[in-house]
Amino acid sequence: MRAILTFALLSFFAFAGAAAQDQSDLARQTQNPVGDLISVPFQNSFNRGFGPKGEVFYNLNIQPVYPMGVSEDWNLINRVIIPILKFPDPLNESGLGDIQYQGYISPARSTSQQCLVLRW
Repeated sequence: MRAILTFALLSFFAFAGAAAQDQSDLARQTQNPVGDLISVPFQNSFNRGFGPKGEVFYNLNIQPVYPMGVSEDWNLINRVIIPILKFPDPLNESGLGDIQYQGYISPARSTSQQCLVLRW
């Protein structure tokens, strides 16, 4: 019984240490705007004072980021902004706004030198 408890405690602390390392690596990768990480962030906006009655205009932006390797040395980072809109009275309509595409070219490996990022 004591051996099982010791094994369980050692396994827990080993896993907790590995999880902390994974979390710090993930936090570092999420802060890199041209990193090799797929993400799907959402941005909510509630704008007050819209229309003659001063109602709330709702905007949800879905912004997936999908990097892909173009060659061994370069990555193409694809970003699409998809706005979902909800207008209050008198329009009382909802739907998709203008969808925007952004493409970024970045080096596949990070270097200590500044790099050129092209956006179109």
